[in-house]
Amino acid sequence: MKKLNLKTWNREEHFHWFKGFEEPFFGVCQNVDCTKTYQFCKENGISFFAFYLFLSNKAINVLECFRYRIKEDEVLIYDQVHTSTTIGRSDNTFGLSFVKHEEVFSLFNNNLQSEKIRVQQTTGLAITEKFGRIDVIHYTALPWTQFTSMSHARKLSGEDSCPKIAFGKYYRANQKLYLPVQIHVHHALMDAVHVAEYFKMFQKYLWNPTLD
Repeated sequence: MKKLNLKTWNREEHFHWFKGFEEPFFGVCQNVDCTKTYQFCKENGISFFAFYLFLSNKAINVLECFRYRIKEDEVLIYDQVHTSTTIGRSDNTFGLSFVKHEEVFSLFNNNLQSEKIRVQQTTGLAITEKFGRIDVIHYTALPWTQFTSMSHARKLSGEDSCPKIAFGKYYRANQKLYLPVQIHVHHALMDAVHVAEYFKMFQKYLWNPTLD
């Protein structure tokens, strides 16, 4: 982890401007082509959700601005950011998880499955000492809903700058499968062009799935 030099950053004025907003987050929705990844998961007997979650976070870690976090009046740059995703239970509640990111799917999936077991053996939010870490992406999945827009619950009085990503119900159109994806990011740290880079990188991984 290191600090971003605000004085040499070409977005210094943008940072201070949007940091003062009561609601500095903005959101974008896009449908991504997940046809090849879905087929790949079926052929290899792996969880579609686990794999596209892995690919999303892999794409995130390629893009430096998604590893920026605000700490008071400074911007920290993390070397790597991890996954904090909701995990559902059979009683229709969910718990919160921390999944250490790995660049190899098998290792990432081991971390995810361990957290899934932990959450399903608990009640409530299943919060651990890792709750509140800012070197994470907040993920959630809505597998029942093919959404075209959505918003996230947020505590506006806090110093939250973690990106938030939601996945909807995949659907078929024109002989392809599509996955609705919504991303919510802090405008002091990035702009729409950076969000577009995430979608481009994520789509690249979805078109070229690999376990490595």
